[in-house]
Amino acid sequence: MSSLKFVVAAVLGLFLVAAPAQASVVLSSVSNDVVVSPTTPVKFETVITGNFFGGGWTFTDGVHTLVGGFFSGSNPLVDIGAFSYAPGLYNYVFSYTAFVSPGGAETRGGFEGTITAVPEPATWAMMTLGFLGLGLIAYRRRAGSSLRLA
Repeated sequence: MSSLKFVVAAVLGLFLVAAPAQASVVLSSVSNDVVVSPTTPVKFETVITGNFFGGGWTFTDGVHTLVGGFFSGSNPLVDIGAFSYAPGLYNYVFSYTAFVSPGGAETRGGFEGTITAVPEPATWAMMTLGFLGLGLIAYRRRAGSSLRLA
C-alpha cells in the first residue's frame, strides 16, 4: 500500500513541477477573442493579407506599452511580441497603415478583440485534488481525546 502512495505522490509532483510551454496566438479579424493562461508568456502574431511596399502597425492592450513596427512584402507575418497577463479581461486593438504601390497609394486596416486570462484546466484539476485530499484527511482524522464512562 505504501508503494501505491509513493507512485501517486510522484505523479502529482511531476504535474506540479512541469513548466508550461510558451504558447503562440495568431490574431486575425475573424477570431479576435483570445483565452490565455495567467502569468504565462504568450507570443502574439498576425498575418496581414496583401502585397505591400512598406507599412507600419501598432498594438495596444491597455496593460503593456503601445507596441509597433514595420513590415513589407507579400502576406507579411507580424511578430507583435510576448506578453503575460494577470487573471482578467483585456481589450486589444491592432491597426496598420500600408503602401500598396510604390507611388504612395495606401490602405489602412486592423481589428480589435478581447484577451481573457483564465487558469488552465490542469490548474483547476490540481486545486480540486487538493481540496479532496484535505477533505479525506479531515474525514479520516480521529476526534480528539474524549471522555469515556465505563
